[in-house]
Amino acid sequence: MDMCLKAQINKKPQRRIPLWSKANWDAMKADTVTFCTEFLDSGVSRDVESNWDLLATHLRSIQDKHIPTKLTSTRHNVPWLTSSVKRMCRKKRRLYRRAKKTQEPRHKEAFEIVQSETQKALKKAHWSYVNGILFDGLENGDTITAAHDHFVIMGSCTLMHFQRHAS
Repeated sequence: MDMCLKAQINKKPQRRIPLWSKANWDAMKADTVTFCTEFLDSGVSRDVESNWDLLATHLRSIQDKHIPTKLTSTRHNVPWLTSSVKRMCRKKRRLYRRAKKTQEPRHKEAFEIVQSETQKALKKAHWSYVNGILFDGLENGDTITAAHDHFVIMGSCTLMHFQRHAS
């Protein structure tokens, strides 16, 4: 049985992150003073719920207007990239910078060793993730024998050959 499979990656939606250090605090204070005078002048006839709604709306509006935001990155959002593999990638990046800056052979060798280890760890993490998806998706009674498993990468599609065994 030949199957053409592609792992589906569930992308998380991008989130907005406020950049508090770049906020326009003077404009926020001025808008809040203006809001405060209007709020207190007309606040006699409102109930508590409408007062809270007006205050919350004002706070959201000045935040949207005067605090810049950025969106989270989706670049490194692969499910098999674990914290240990990320740590290895950061170590590799540090060693690369050091080797490039110093041009010393011992730094270059250290970088190459960590580079190959990181590459192996990434491949292992990726394939364990893919195998986890595949084995979770097998129906009851289906097994895969190690002698008949082989993976052939063709473009973005993985061809897998299974041998079915009846229980």
